[in-house]
Amino acid sequence: MGSGFRGGLFFASLYLGVLTGAAFASVVAPVMDLSLGLCTIAGMCALATAIIGGPLTMILLTLETTHSANLTAAVALTALVASFTVKRIFGYSFATWRFHLRGENIRSGVDVGWMRTLTVGRMMRTELDTLAADTTVATARTNFAGRMPRYIVLHDDQNHYAGLLESNLIQSITIAPDQPLSALVEHDGEVLSPDFSIGHAVAAFERTTRPALAVTDREGHVLGILSERYVLRRYAEELERTRRELAGEKHGK
Repeated sequence: MGSGFRGGLFFASLYLGVLTGAAFASVVAPVMDLSLGLCTIAGMCALATAIIGGPLTMILLTLETTHSANLTAAVALTALVASFTVKRIFGYSFATWRFHLRGENIRSGVDVGWMRTLTVGRMMRTELDTLAADTTVATARTNFAGRMPRYIVLHDDQNHYAGLLESNLIQSITIAPDQPLSALVEHDGEVLSPDFSIGHAVAAFERTTRPALAVTDREGHVLGILSERYVLRRYAEELERTRRELAGEKHGK
């Protein structure tokens, strides 16, 4: 390293993994007798898998280096656990994340770059049914007598977003006809931005447990609405498309 040979991410991940495995062996030594060689190789394989994203490469490298099937089996378990953990928590490897920060859209079977380009603005529905927030329930029933939409967007006097109302609420016989629509919605200000990715949208739906959310601009004007069902369907479609490309079915139906 002093002569300028740094080796890139691969060398650094292997080296730091060995040091981490050795440190782990020394820490657990008083309570558990683990082989130093096993800990160093397992740490090397786990950290390199998390950074580079190549579990099979690390498993084969261990087999080629040690010529031990038992040791390779233990290291393979470590690599798989590290790979699944990183993908579950972070989504992709550190190397792929660095490429994304540089503006590179990595095309691979585990690439999640499409989540950044699939924004709320591309998925939202712009055909809206709107009413003033101070409109009474009786007036809303009259306005939508022949066609009752699923969601009604409420706005104030300045045409700013004031709430998203499900139509089944105004059809309930327990709701007083002279009650304003603003009293039927939750006023927590939870909205989506058109620049949000599909990941942000899914997180918002999980946090609010609502079937749909409004999309607004910076001034609070409503641009559209997005339902959780449609977001999950698009997410499943993109995952299926990625699987087909990985399996060589890109041009198939």
